[in-house]
Amino acid sequence: MSRLQACWFVPLLVAGCTPAVESEPAAEPIVPIAAARLVRLAEHLDSARIDSPMLEVQPVDVKDDNSGIVTDPMLTVDFERKVEQTLRWPKTAGCSVVDHPDLDGDSKAMLYAGRRPHECFFLIPAEPSTHYRVSRAVRSKDPLVDLQVLELRVPVRHAETFNHPKDVAAATAGKFVSARDLLYVHAFPAPADDRWQQDTIHVLTSPFARSLLVMVHDAESLVVTTRKRVHFDDLVVQQLRPTPEQALALLKLQMPAEGADPARGLYKHGQFLP
Repeated sequence: MSRLQACWFVPLLVAGCTPAVESEPAAEPIVPIAAARLVRLAEHLDSARIDSPMLEVQPVDVKDDNSGIVTDPMLTVDFERKVEQTLRWPKTAGCSVVDHPDLDGDSKAMLYAGRRPHECFFLIPAEPSTHYRVSRAVRSKDPLVDLQVLELRVPVRHAETFNHPKDVAAATAGKFVSARDLLYVHAFPAPADDRWQQDTIHVLTSPFARSLLVMVHDAESLVVTTRKRVHFDDLVVQQLRPTPEQALALLKLQMPAEGADPARGLYKHGQFLP
C-alpha cells in the first residue's frame, strides 16, 4: 500500500471507532460552613507571618469618648421636661414621662407600662454606610424588654419635624415594620437585676439605609395584655465621622473570631474550595 493510500485509510479507521467513555469520579461533598474546621495558616506553616497595615491600627471601642473621632449629635432625650408633645406619640402609647424612680428633684424618666410598645418610637434620618453611636440607660426586671434600633430603607422626608406623622406612617405598618423596609435590627445588651445600666452600641448602616427607628421591643405584649414597669433614660444618638484609619480601628472590635486578638485585624470567615 502506498503512502498516499495509508493517509486515506487511517482517518477512516479512526472515524469508525467509538472512543471509550470513562466514568467521572464522584465529586467530593462540600463541607457546610457550620461543620467546617477553623484553620489558622500561621499555626501550620513555620515560615508564615502576617504583614498588614492593619497591625499598626489599634482597635477603638465605640464607647471611648477620647478616641478623637468627630461626632455630630442626632438625638438627645433625657426626659427632664415633659416631651410627649414633642415626641408625638399616640395617646394609646404604653410609654409616658414620669418622675425618676431613683433621683430626687425634677428628674424624669420614660416609663413603659407593658402595652403597645410599637407606639413608643424615635425616628431619625440616617445616611448609608455611616457609623452611629447609640446609647441608653434602662432599669428592668424583664431581660426581654428593651429599646432596639431598626435600620430602615425608608427616608425621612420631614426632618424639620421630629416624628412627623407622615414619616412614622411610612416607616411602620401597624404594630410592625414591613419586611420590605427593614434592613437590620441592632440590639443592646439585655438588662438585668432591676438596676440601672448604661449601654452603647455601634451601628454601621448598610448602603441602603435611610433612617433609624429606635423603638421599645416587647414581643409578649403584642399578643397578650401585660403589666410591666421598665424605665428608660438618657437616649443619645450620635453620627460618627471617622477618618479611614479610625473606621478600621472601630471595625476591629466588630464580630471577632472566637478567641481572636482584635489587635491582629478584622475577622473574615469562609471556606477553601475542595
